[in-house]
Amino acid sequence: MALHGITVRAIRFHNSKHHIGIRQQIGRLLYQVYIKEQQWKLESNNPSGLRIVRNNELIDNIDESATWFVAMKEDQSVIGCCRVVDKDQIGGQHETQWYLTRDSPSWKTIDSLYPCLEGNRMAVAQNYRRSLVGTILLQQTMTYIHTALPDYGMFACTAEPAMQTALERLGAVCVGTPFRRSLATSYPSITEIEYAS
Repeated sequence: MALHGITVRAIRFHNSKHHIGIRQQIGRLLYQVYIKEQQWKLESNNPSGLRIVRNNELIDNIDESATWFVAMKEDQSVIGCCRVVDKDQIGGQHETQWYLTRDSPSWKTIDSLYPCLEGNRMAVAQNYRRSLVGTILLQQTMTYIHTALPDYGMFACTAEPAMQTALERLGAVCVGTPFRRSLATSYPSITEIEYAS
């Protein structure tokens, strides 16, 4: 999809060097948004394998298994991204579940959403946040799911009011209370679930 010189592409990396430049740009955008702006603190033993590599790129162990939706300008510079992941491709549990105890209400709610994909790592470059780039990324992600995997839904966890509003405008149903980081650790405490069927 194109909007005034911006294109959204679906990409799977699969450990390929074919999209290495795009992958690195995504990592740098994620670093800027999550580490610099939102001040995520990463523990070395986090379940996702979140880490900073090379030239300030935020990556994790799931990146290669995910389907990424990438907003790019005409010069192929990345200005936005998000990804979806099927739990069957990463060991049978959604990434969010790795941070929760099995008996938590959020874990059970997430587990009951089957079949569905987890959407996460949404980021939009600061200069484009007042544009429709984020909305278009979400629309393209949901269109992909409903077209390619019509029996699937999608859920995402968010702490950002703007993200919650965008998801609700696209038909997501809000369940729970806002996502928060645990006070005891730097791992997220997932209590917000957005689900779109």
